[in-house]
Amino acid sequence: MFASATAALAAFTDATRLYALEGDGPFTHMQVERWSGTEALSSCYAWTVDALSTDADLSLDAMLGQRCALRTTQADGTRTRRSGLVREAQLLGADGGLARYRLVLVPWLWLLSQGRHSRVFQDKSVLDIAEAVFADYAPHAAWSISPDARALVGQVRPRSYAVQYRETDLAFIERLFAEEGLGFSFSEDEDAGAGHTLHIFGDASQLPEDVSSAANPLGGLRFHRAAAVEASDTIQAIGPTRALAPDAVTLLSYDYKALAGSAASVAVDGAQGQREAYDPVGMYAFADSREAQHYAQLAAQAHEAQQQRWEGRGSVRSARAGTRFRLAQAPWEAVGAPMPDGFVWTTLHHAGINNLPEAVQHAAQEQLGDGDDYADIHHAVAPALWQQADAVGYAQHFEAVARALPWRPALEDDHGLRLNPRPTVPGVQTAIVVGPEGETSPGASGPLHTDGLGRLKVKFHWMEQGASCWLRSVQRYAGQRSRCAVPAAHRPGSAGEFHGRRH
Repeated sequence: MFASATAALAAFTDATRLYALEGDGPFTHMQVERWSGTEALSSCYAWTVDALSTDADLSLDAMLGQRCALRTTQADGTRTRRSGLVREAQLLGADGGLARYRLVLVPWLWLLSQGRHSRVFQDKSVLDIAEAVFADYAPHAAWSISPDARALVGQVRPRSYAVQYRETDLAFIERLFAEEGLGFSFSEDEDAGAGHTLHIFGDASQLPEDVSSAANPLGGLRFHRAAAVEASDTIQAIGPTRALAPDAVTLLSYDYKALAGSAASVAVDGAQGQREAYDPVGMYAFADSREAQHYAQLAAQAHEAQQQRWEGRGSVRSARAGTRFRLAQAPWEAVGAPMPDGFVWTTLHHAGINNLPEAVQHAAQEQLGDGDDYADIHHAVAPALWQQADAVGYAQHFEAVARALPWRPALEDDHGLRLNPRPTVPGVQTAIVVGPEGETSPGASGPLHTDGLGRLKVKFHWMEQGASCWLRSVQRYAGQRSRCAVPAAHRPGSAGEFHGRRH
């Protein structure tokens, strides 16, 4: 049995397999058995791949951090890739010369979750901050910024003061992007260090069309019932999902320099009641009411994207979150019902089973079995998907939004808690007053350094580099005689934040 299985596995060439691994070193000795994965807009995907090999001594350490790709053969014979860096490698079992391995592939952006910093960025746009953070992750990092993303960020002033306080680089970037209404997805790029590029966008309707949808002469992906003979590259079920959401979003801030408040309220599309999401966002959050309106609009659009979703299932092997598709021969066309002019995939759950020779399948079952470790890959995906994948090789469940609906990252969970919360600072932070060049001892400019409002600059002890922005200081003298006491450079002090937040 083992000899026949080994021979069958060796004879299983690129021309005949539905799935294959692309990579150097140990990956050349592996054959994909099955895989699953979940991907979503503004989120790091993970591909979990179970693979068989006749070598039970492949080095797991040699796999970690290496570039690898899962290659899929489509119905027309073309091939698509899902690349990543190996985050985890595991030997699930070995017996009689046959071994089963598990690989978890993630995008290069996942590496940002392993870096944690406390630092300040001043007078930079969110995109400038992101590029400064990404630069630390060369040579894996590869990214592109769409014109619509630059246009969206260009509607507001650069951030005068942005703090990353005990945050991972990934949490920091995800928070900034969510606050600015920016989304991101990944596209395959063989010339990139990790095999793919991070794409930052501001208008989801301009995302590229899925290759299968664009190539279909019917004008989009075909809608058809679930059946083994019709399972390739079709949408088999799709329908709308609606959920309650706030009816309006109201934001409020106060500018101590202008001695004026800025507020804006925006209705959520499809509102049916008087549920208001009211958020006093802190001091000096907006330059004026126009900026307040801009951010209130983004928050309202985030609620609308969660409120008006479409869910479905299909077998489109080229499908990726961050691409759009059109639908042909939908059932509602026959009755003249209105339908969206295209959709954008926002979340996809994938399941795939390779077309291994029967001798290999039988040997794997007999020698390696379906132990608990092997069953873990099933738990992340609905059983119905595995049933379809077992019959035809691939299955998917997805969420989408109508192309015409602006998509923004969700800001809150179902309990109203922030998904990307700003770090909070309990109590008072110690700091040292610095001079105009960040010096911590009196220089040629003298011991005092303030601006026209009497504010001073400090350096917090947790900062990696640079000086803080201008901070207002509490004066112990006040009254008609206008007396004040300004801390000198190099003097220690303490600082607190309104709402406990650092921007």
